[in-house]
Amino acid sequence: MYGSYRDAAASSSVAPHHHLTAQIVTPSRGVLTVCTTGGDWIVPPRNALWIPPQFGHSVAAAPGTEMVSLFLVGEYASHLPLACATLPVSPLLHELMRRIAERSQSDEASASAYGSAVSEELRCAKTSTLEVKLPIDRRARKLARLVMDRPESALTLQEWCETVGASARNMERIFHRDTGLSFGKWRRNARIAAALNFMAAGDSIGVAADRVGYESQSAFTAAFRRALGTSPSAYRITR
Repeated sequence: MYGSYRDAAASSSVAPHHHLTAQIVTPSRGVLTVCTTGGDWIVPPRNALWIPPQFGHSVAAAPGTEMVSLFLVGEYASHLPLACATLPVSPLLHELMRRIAERSQSDEASASAYGSAVSEELRCAKTSTLEVKLPIDRRARKLARLVMDRPESALTLQEWCETVGASARNMERIFHRDTGLSFGKWRRNARIAAALNFMAAGDSIGVAADRVGYESQSAFTAAFRRALGTSPSAYRITR
């Protein structure tokens, strides 16, 4: 098991490639866009994307993003999914990943010692319910990008569809086919992902809620609980 750490002062990207080993990638701050052969994913702080061996992928990071990757071999990866999946990242798992990334190049024995702890954390981690997968369809992907650029917008699906030249009924069908979610649930998850990024950058829960379009903190808390099974304040403490 070994890792890598990258701090992007400016926007950066990693060209399409694949690894012989499995990989877990997570942003400490900022948001990652990971494009894989199984679909494209938006990964906010306190979440990670699991990428099985041999899966082609590329990574794009916005300015100021801090990214930690962990590469797993053999028994460390045997119990994880066969396809890409989002995973929650506990404070312990994040710290272990950082330590492995910092030490794997200079102190292999020390980095290896953390392997069993990481494996146990991953074994206990359940697939995250906060899934923000980008649609494959060109018009739906354009709409998704518009929604992510303006998470505070109150436009309806019909109003969004007018900007991309599609019917709301057809777009709803495409979102469900390409992402497994209705447009409403996908937009909720995209808003929560944006809010997690704002909170990680220091915004209060109320400010983050306002910046992603919720009329009140209580409405945001209810949506957050539906997406992640806990309140924003509890998530902040436990994660």
